[in-house]
Amino acid sequence: MVAFFAANNLRNILFLTLSRFVKATTPSGLRACFQSETIAASRQRRRKMSQGIREVFLDNGLKVILKEVHTAPLVSVWTWYRVGSRNEAEGRTGISHWVEHMIFKGTKQFPKGSIMHLVDRHGGHVNAMTSHDFTAYYITLPSDQIELALRIEADQMHAALFDPQEVEAERSVVIAEREEAENDPDYILAEEVAAAAFRVHPYHHQTIGWKTDLTRITRDELYNHYRQYYVPNNAVLVIVGDIESDLCLALVERLFGHIPTNTRPPQGVPEEPPQLGERRVIVHMPGSAPSLRIGYHTPPASHPDYLPLAVLDGILSGGKAVFSFGDSQARSARLYRALVETQLASSVGSHYSPSLDPFLLFLGATVREGREPGAVEEALLAEIDKLCQEPVTERELAVAIRQIQAQSAYASESVSGQALTIGLLEMVDSYTKMDRLPQELAAVTPDDVLRVARKYLVEDNRVVGWFLPSNGNGGEARQEARPESARNAPGQGMLAFFSKPRSLPVTPETVARHQLDNGAIILVKENPASASVSIAGRLKAGSACESDATAGLAHLTASMLRRGTRKHTFQEINVALDKVGASLSFSAEADGVSFGGRALASDFELLVNLLGEILMEPTFSEIELEKLRGQILTHLGVLDTDTTYRAECALMASLYPPGHPYARPIMGTRGTVQALTRRDLAEFYSTHYHPQTLIMAVVGAIQPGPVMDKLEAVLGRWNPAQDYEPCPIPHAETPPTIVTQRVELPAKAQVDLIWGVVSMSRTSPDYYPAMMANLILGRLGLMGRLGEKVRDQLGLAYYVGSSLDVGLGPQPWSIMAGIHPTNIERTLSALLEEVQRLRETLVRDEELEEAQAYLIGSLPLHLETNEGIAHVLLDIEDYGLGLDYLQRYPNIVTGISKEELQRVARKYLTLDRYALAMAGTFA
Repeated sequence: MVAFFAANNLRNILFLTLSRFVKATTPSGLRACFQSETIAASRQRRRKMSQGIREVFLDNGLKVILKEVHTAPLVSVWTWYRVGSRNEAEGRTGISHWVEHMIFKGTKQFPKGSIMHLVDRHGGHVNAMTSHDFTAYYITLPSDQIELALRIEADQMHAALFDPQEVEAERSVVIAEREEAENDPDYILAEEVAAAAFRVHPYHHQTIGWKTDLTRITRDELYNHYRQYYVPNNAVLVIVGDIESDLCLALVERLFGHIPTNTRPPQGVPEEPPQLGERRVIVHMPGSAPSLRIGYHTPPASHPDYLPLAVLDGILSGGKAVFSFGDSQARSARLYRALVETQLASSVGSHYSPSLDPFLLFLGATVREGREPGAVEEALLAEIDKLCQEPVTERELAVAIRQIQAQSAYASESVSGQALTIGLLEMVDSYTKMDRLPQELAAVTPDDVLRVARKYLVEDNRVVGWFLPSNGNGGEARQEARPESARNAPGQGMLAFFSKPRSLPVTPETVARHQLDNGAIILVKENPASASVSIAGRLKAGSACESDATAGLAHLTASMLRRGTRKHTFQEINVALDKVGASLSFSAEADGVSFGGRALASDFELLVNLLGEILMEPTFSEIELEKLRGQILTHLGVLDTDTTYRAECALMASLYPPGHPYARPIMGTRGTVQALTRRDLAEFYSTHYHPQTLIMAVVGAIQPGPVMDKLEAVLGRWNPAQDYEPCPIPHAETPPTIVTQRVELPAKAQVDLIWGVVSMSRTSPDYYPAMMANLILGRLGLMGRLGEKVRDQLGLAYYVGSSLDVGLGPQPWSIMAGIHPTNIERTLSALLEEVQRLRETLVRDEELEEAQAYLIGSLPLHLETNEGIAHVLLDIEDYGLGLDYLQRYPNIVTGISKEELQRVARKYLTLDRYALAMAGTFA
């Protein structure tokens, strides 16, 4: 399991703990499951239809919600329980999240680890999450494997084992998860703000719980919590996908109908009294940039003011999908213009999460280097005052509503996204609200926004929190090799998890490919089931084209592209995109520059017109360059105290020689970024940005013919270079000795450790057996053999796993773990033992078969969204794989032998030559 505490995402920090598990399913198909099914629906009571959604109650109280979606051969099964950290007593904080962990440690039908491996065999995905208000388990997989998903979730509901030894092993894991979160100052700040905001209500504490409680909770307390809340009449089963509802309900009845009901556990919690004055908290710990978090008490999702506040949030920082997860920050929104454009902050945002009880609307900002924290707070609160003084404009209102509509459409592209929205709504209000949401959203007025601003965004109703770095923010690296450098961005991992032609959307017959006269290659795939369109593209203008002295030039150039063209300023571009809820972004890697965008289908022409301008007519404004430079320098300062980033930096600096692009920091160093000039950017652009290196994919509710015509008209005007030479990626090999580097960072609860070697390029024949060996080593199930040994058996780490990065050049093959400093030697010894086992012993037949089955079965999940298909098309074109690649892929995968896996393990995973990097507090 990997918890998800994103420092730049307030919702994840304050509302949710995600536990990443695996991929799901069994052999019998849906229709085969029901050939002998004779159970009638006589025990089912009350059902109704609502916009294609069907609701049924079983006699034991289990509520079942189904929606048929036949766009892909997938089904997403979610079981939601009305229990979260709001249901925890003092002294037992974190117990709901810990129970979630234990559910995967074995049930009567599914021994420890078997769920993960069964799921992997069919290319599915299983996960779980705990929030303040609920705990949810989901499995998304090919629809002919729905019975396995339902069997797993039914057994998890009533037959989890809670073995005492497993409880103690997991205690170390959840404590390690807590320590990982404590490494992040933003997490600590968010925790302190919530604790100050709620003195009575259990929203006072985070889902992970307090560390002292995690050391004391007993096995019996865990099991009793499970038995009290995991009962049918406290649960909702949501099934969305390629199903036949009647057959599916009969199977649900057979698998869930016998589970005994119980007295529904109490849901009442102490009501938080009104806050009578502003509260303030300050966090002092080592770090770099000060950061601000403000929380305003706001009503729950069921309140009539929820949607006006969601629109208000959109006006502040960009509209987000309601009743889903994810963020969308608009650069034309008020907070960005007031704080980032004025160079007071390097980042700013707001978020309003749906909740069962009154919670908080959050605002946050990171202070730009060289600016005063007080000025940032003053500017942010001034924007709040404006909202309270006069109505927003009709244009602002329309833009925020359009953004919410667009983001909600993007979130519903997948069956898992639709199931998430249904279940989340049901947990905090009622899924039937979906019927009214579009009309209620469109009915929000400027006066509604003014009213809720004046009601909730007042001084006495807020908590203000500051993270102010203490001394000792930096870290010294001690190494036995080359000097430290920043880590290169990961390679384009590519199709490692693709396979099996089940109505494949990517074939030579379903994809249109065209090369423009200037050399640009365009791929177009129509998806009539979608309401949106996604574009993705690549250019060979990455950091391989810069030098050590100009490190960060490719990143800075790519980031400046959309900051002004000959026709439009940066803000005009932001306004045009934000107005329709569209997005367009650019990023640099060593191998090249990537860009991506999406919009509703009706706004495709706008997206393409802006893309053409940005690619062909950037101005590299001096003013915008200085704004961006300050943001990057501030971000580099923040990363300087990040244990994961620093360990990755140290690893790359140890693996690759000076001058190699993979050893250079993608964002550069403070010195190189400060030295780069507008002239440097303009020259880099004119030298390396050419249409003959452009590949672009367009997928969505469009037709190939008109799209090709439009792109020909827009991009066909881009003149190619006459003597262009692509920038090579030099060959590299693992250093001839063991290179160890430690980066000392103060006041860190957890050390990040990374072991690595240099691997192969994506086009190497070794890629396929290495990719499969990596799955077995540290990916399949609960992080492969590494997870089973280090996390599950020894309880040494919260996260551990392996990663095989691939691209145009030889990128790293690495193993990473987050551990307590006292566990470094034991962890390293266990990691090396597993590497040695992979080198010396052939993998088991069942391991090989599971890896092959996973790679072949997971294809539908990776081709479910427009964005996913677009990136697959780019990989196919970039690496010369051919549009029939996915049809050939199963034969490639099944043709790999155990002997080949052992060969590549011996070739690359060397025990006498590797790099080891660690970052954290070692004393």
